[in-house]
Amino acid sequence: MNRIKELRNELGLKQEDLAGRIGVSHSNLSKYESEAHYPPKEVWIKLSQIFGVSIDYLMGISDVRNSTETYNTTDNITEEDYLRKVGNRISMVIYSDMVPEEAAIVLKTSVKTLDKICAGKIWPPKDFVERVAQKCKVSTDYLLCINSHRRLMNNYDDRYPFTIPSNVLKRIVSMMDECEPDLAYWQNYLSVSPVELLLLRYYGFIIHLEVLKKMCDRLNVSADYLLGRISEKQDRLMQITKDLDDDHLDIIIGDSQRYRLRESVAADTREQELREAK
Repeated sequence: MNRIKELRNELGLKQEDLAGRIGVSHSNLSKYESEAHYPPKEVWIKLSQIFGVSIDYLMGISDVRNSTETYNTTDNITEEDYLRKVGNRISMVIYSDMVPEEAAIVLKTSVKTLDKICAGKIWPPKDFVERVAQKCKVSTDYLLCINSHRRLMNNYDDRYPFTIPSNVLKRIVSMMDECEPDLAYWQNYLSVSPVELLLLRYYGFIIHLEVLKKMCDRLNVSADYLLGRISEKQDRLMQITKDLDDDHLDIIIGDSQRYRLRESVAADTREQELREAK
């Protein structure tokens, strides 16, 4: 026996409400619940997304309920698997409050694009993730399956020291691909996990200043060039942490994170001075 009725009752939805969300008639949904009719594939997918469970669990053939488990950024997963989990998480959050047509309007996107994001076929744009977080009152790291707690906040600060602006990020990704197209190489060179590398390439999240230093070293450019401060390549800055002024930091991280980064820089400097003293 499938679990459609059971899960609908858990969410406190009436048959007509759920029928509207998945785009079927009230009578058809009733037949799906009683198993008088078998739902088509697209209905199973929509129901799975709304309820936040695996299709196997929904069909009653598995006791594994949750298909949106959280990934730690150290997990070794593929981009396809990660996007699928993010899509499931986003769809679960969105469709618990809105039908697709309403969600597309509120989130300033199209139903077609929304379907692709929820199916894990494309990366959700950063501004889209932020709009979902604000509208649905959850954290962005929850939507990106980095955090399992549905916190009422919207920030990336808990894990990422700073974020590179999108216009600069395109240049960095292009330079990385030109230098070395193998993502496994960059994962090893920067000492980051597959998920952390993906979040760097698509959202500009850098988990530690040391990653930025390594990128400057490998690409043989200055931090100013890498971060879009100048238009021509210059000699690389091996000690970029000592050369970032407050205006420069604003480009990278903004006011809210500057103090924490300054503290990290000061600690790195003290550690180096101690090593040199020995």
